[in-house]
Amino acid sequence: MKYFLHDTSAFDDEKVSELYMKFGYEGLGLFYTILEKIGKQEKPIKTSVLKCQLHVGKKLEKCWSFMEEIGIISSNNGDTFNKQLLNFSEKYQIKKENTRKKVSEWRKKQEDTENVTSYVPISNQPKVKESKVKESKVNKIVPPGFLSAETWTDFIEMRNKIKKPLTENACKLIFRELDKIKNQHGHDPNDVLEQSIRNDWQDVYPLKNKGGNNNQKTAVQPGASSPREQTYSICPNLKCKKEVLPGDCFESNCIHCAPRVPLEKIKALTKGIGKEMPRGQP
Repeated sequence: MKYFLHDTSAFDDEKVSELYMKFGYEGLGLFYTILEKIGKQEKPIKTSVLKCQLHVGKKLEKCWSFMEEIGIISSNNGDTFNKQLLNFSEKYQIKKENTRKKVSEWRKKQEDTENVTSYVPISNQPKVKESKVKESKVNKIVPPGFLSAETWTDFIEMRNKIKKPLTENACKLIFRELDKIKNQHGHDPNDVLEQSIRNDWQDVYPLKNKGGNNNQKTAVQPGASSPREQTYSICPNLKCKKEVLPGDCFESNCIHCAPRVPLEKIKALTKGIGKEMPRGQP
């Protein structure tokens, strides 16, 4: 036993006080040294051996007899012991044995856990993000016959790149719009889709400068991701080359650079604007 209980109020004990009154600190020192020896052995010690170890002479022999007289130490069959200390030692042994059993059981459980070949947690199943599930479904969608599978895959990758992934419903709408552009404008759906891929557009639109006057171009609003429906014409006059509305452009001039156009014709063309358009300078 490495330690034993020693109350801070031990000196207030009546028997300890009597020992101090008669033998002073010398008597207290002998008493606590005896307790230490008994506590270390955890059992009674032969009286003769203990007295020899503590060098008990004539003076300390009187102190020893007094301690036996007041009952703070006891001698029986040639052994010396302290009743309270032995009781504590028995409880300590019981507690020590229980601790040893608990440690042994814990180590056995650890060994059983290590010997298990596989362990699959039941409560904590792996979680798959919903966006990844949707993305995998979109990748499995087969495009219509008029659309190249490679071009469609490139469009899906572009949408993922700009962080606007497609959904199943969005794919159906894209296919419907491509078919509409194909029937109304005669544009190849693959070219239409490639146009959106080049410009990072989320939607699809008719091709620019396709199937009409090459001098016409589609106006794109600054900062927009898709073209506007309004179109402009470029004046065929090489000295002008201004952008005007289609109705303001003639065979070789526009209303800004046509000095020979009769004023009546200009008024007729600009009717409804609210004021007459002045002739432009050549």
